[in-house]
Amino acid sequence: MTRGNRRMLRRTAAWTVTAAMLAFPVMKISWKEASGELDANRSNVHVAEGYVDAVKLFIQHRWLVYKGGQVRLDDAYQNDKSSIQHRFYEGSHLKRDVQAFNEGDANDRFIITSNALVGVDEYAHNIELPLAENASWLGTLSYRPQTSRYMVLDGNQSVIRLHPVTKTLSNLHRSPELDLHSRSVEIPRREIDGQAVEIRGDGGTTFAKTFTIGDRGVVLNLGTSDMTGVRINGVSVESGGHGERFQNGDLVRVQWRQQNKPYSYELYVAAQTDGAQTISSFHWANGKQKRVPFNTNPPFGSDVATAVTRALQQADRNGQPFIKDRRSTTEDLNLTLSPTLHLEIQRQLRDFLKKKGLNGSTRAAVTVMDATSGEILALASYPTKADLHGVDSVDQARLLRNHNFSALPIGSAAKPLFAAAIFADPRYSHLQSLEVKGASPRQADSTCKSREFDSVLGINIYKICDLSRMGHQQWIDFDTFIETSSNKYAAALLTLAAEDPAGSETPSVPLAPVDQYRIGKTTYTQLRTKLRFPVAANGSVGQSTTLTNIPLAVQLKALYDIEVTPPSSAPEQSKVQPAPRYWDGAEGNDLLDTGLWRDWIRHMYGNSQIPENHPFLHVAPDRVRIPFRLVKDYRGEYLPLILGGGFSRWTTLQVAEAYSRLATGKKISKRLVYGFDGRRLPEVELAPLPIPQAVRQKVLNAMTLVEHSNPSSKWLRYNPETKKTGPLSDIRSELHGKNLGLVVFSKTGSPEIGLSKPTPLKLLLDNLFAGGVLAVENGRIVANAKSFGSSKREMRTSEGLKELLSDKSARDIISGSDMSKSYNRQEIVRKISNTVLDYNLGSTEQRDDLFYELPGRQLRSLDFAMLPDFGGVYAATFAVHPLSKLRKRPERKYADTVDVTSEPIRAVTVVATIEHVSGSAFPVELVSRLLKEKGPLRNAIMDGWTCPRTDRDPAKECM
Repeated sequence: MTRGNRRMLRRTAAWTVTAAMLAFPVMKISWKEASGELDANRSNVHVAEGYVDAVKLFIQHRWLVYKGGQVRLDDAYQNDKSSIQHRFYEGSHLKRDVQAFNEGDANDRFIITSNALVGVDEYAHNIELPLAENASWLGTLSYRPQTSRYMVLDGNQSVIRLHPVTKTLSNLHRSPELDLHSRSVEIPRREIDGQAVEIRGDGGTTFAKTFTIGDRGVVLNLGTSDMTGVRINGVSVESGGHGERFQNGDLVRVQWRQQNKPYSYELYVAAQTDGAQTISSFHWANGKQKRVPFNTNPPFGSDVATAVTRALQQADRNGQPFIKDRRSTTEDLNLTLSPTLHLEIQRQLRDFLKKKGLNGSTRAAVTVMDATSGEILALASYPTKADLHGVDSVDQARLLRNHNFSALPIGSAAKPLFAAAIFADPRYSHLQSLEVKGASPRQADSTCKSREFDSVLGINIYKICDLSRMGHQQWIDFDTFIETSSNKYAAALLTLAAEDPAGSETPSVPLAPVDQYRIGKTTYTQLRTKLRFPVAANGSVGQSTTLTNIPLAVQLKALYDIEVTPPSSAPEQSKVQPAPRYWDGAEGNDLLDTGLWRDWIRHMYGNSQIPENHPFLHVAPDRVRIPFRLVKDYRGEYLPLILGGGFSRWTTLQVAEAYSRLATGKKISKRLVYGFDGRRLPEVELAPLPIPQAVRQKVLNAMTLVEHSNPSSKWLRYNPETKKTGPLSDIRSELHGKNLGLVVFSKTGSPEIGLSKPTPLKLLLDNLFAGGVLAVENGRIVANAKSFGSSKREMRTSEGLKELLSDKSARDIISGSDMSKSYNRQEIVRKISNTVLDYNLGSTEQRDDLFYELPGRQLRSLDFAMLPDFGGVYAATFAVHPLSKLRKRPERKYADTVDVTSEPIRAVTVVATIEHVSGSAFPVELVSRLLKEKGPLRNAIMDGWTCPRTDRDPAKECM
């Protein structure tokens, strides 16, 4: 490193420290007195916020030192009265604390160890207060508890795993031993498990022992001061049997000398406890309670806490609180999310998208669900606030939502769900034998990149591309449909299932042919349905039809709880103001589903009426609504449903729930609340899914084929980067040794997503506002150029606007815009003039289509161009069954299936969706990474998601 680089590093460090100091205000004791009775069970105190953190900086950087029995400010800052260090020293508690310590009046104000200043009393300036506000929820928001507790000290070559104490410390004298070596010694990495572990250095001398007490670890320095040393976060542990506690995040440094050579070894502490990991809780500061988020994940954690607080403050029309007994809402709330699983998937999702070059405007989500209970284990979402540098604040609100709650098209992942709903109705049992004619060799080239399309009812359907079965006489059956995602088969299946019972046996005019299709032994050349299409006077066939009574809609409700009827018409407005409506919030409303919060909402409101607009609507996922009875355009609205587009929009939560129901045969309901008030919610007996077992067996059999034949699934079978077998092969081999087998029910999807891109005109208009050429006053766009002097002219004529745009500041902005590359100046001025006049003279509705208003009377253009864009979806349930329940399929030797009457031992459903990618390869690759060795999903499949794996007890039962 050059001398210049070293100077630069020192300057950077100095500026960083100065910035940190400036973040701490001068400490003064002040608080706001509040009304209310003192809660005798709580400690209400004033805390000098930031003071302890600032003093720690002084000690860390030796601005404050201990010399000759006195604490003093370093001379460099004592004499420099303009320095931030001197100003803080004079204006806070620090100067008085130093004086009191040096005069012997407060010897415990600072912590002195080994003749060095190492700490400050963190509670010296806390003041108990007689009154405090209590207007918010006092409970703690937490992840669900873990089933095991241990602490890990992870070093360069060694790992110490400390387990909960089951014996008294006096019986732990025969502890396992771990030898630490200098960094220059190459030895294999070694792991030691125990309730207490003795640490040795080179030479075999024991100088420390670690063990657990409660939820913390303890280290004993058993060596002598001239031979060894133990430090925790830089603070020395006295020798001679003195113990010091360490906890999650600490750094334990061991130092020793061997043959006059100094060695040191660092161990980083990570803890897993059986207590719930806290997301957000309260602490007292300055006489008021402040909610402190302990972790920013999950992204909606603070929103959940806010929803509870708002519910407490909500009043009915008479001003009375809905929740009468506020003491009942102080309990902690535990979410079902697994902290280890959720946080690791969140990290890997972000790293994966960054590696692929996808920016913060890409929306992505991963839902992980326990398929046997419906408990949601992870809700990873991208982007987070850290990923949105430079993104417009208006767009941030849309991007920062947890996108597992956003309803998006899922492409072909919807095909098995719609197919199961069609077959579940006995009137359509004959469609299980449906086959359609596949592509012939003349219709697709050898590379499967044919540009031709098949046509069904005038809509272009991508041809099936299955080289292994391609032939002029090849027929596509249901298995092939799911395996190769044939859009042609999907269109025929949905068309045959969409009949109007009041219609005639055949439509009034023939429908467009699909080449051929057959049901059983009967072959057809035209789609025969009861749909009725209007015929114009000139004989042309319309594409609009009214779908009034579709059995498929009934099955979607029965299987997946998807509402399919449109909302009822709005009641006539009465002259008398109607009373507020109340409802059972557990059922959600027309757009949002608050079923996730069912138990907690009922617990909070008790017997009270739940308000229609209760706060949990803000942390609830979108409902999946497929408005069959609103569909008019058969080609553009109805047929795309089974192809996963159009009105077919799903949340990853709903997809995970639907796949879990098919895989287990039970009516699983998604659950996010694990328990509250220290109690786990009772288990609910699940009703059987209302679907014939033969139908479920057929659908699941077909879904097992996707893993083996879909091109995107290569990441699961074979990793092209490492040239090794995929993670599923390794998982199956390991399970086989335990007499278990893995079955994967999956489907990929490549939905088409509308992508909006700002046009050059939008960018130009925004720049004209930002550059001061245009402004808005009294709801009108006005001229604001220098050539008009101080007065502003409202633009009501094109002539006035043209005069404005001739101003030099306007000319510079226009000439530097992208529009100048495609249009001449006269055309640009005309386009701007038309937009501004439409805004000034148009109606409110017209204005809303042109601009939106920002705070501070700023306008932004809404001129966007819609570009074709695609995304990727992968949905899969990984089910572990006894090996004896699995069976080979003779017709496809590579696929295992299972008797659906067998209940899985464990089952985990994963749904991953990523925008702005061309196909499902990216989501499948992401999931394959989560399944690799030591990946977060692998342990969930192998041992159950609640159990961290250890070599001590690999067969441990999970909660």
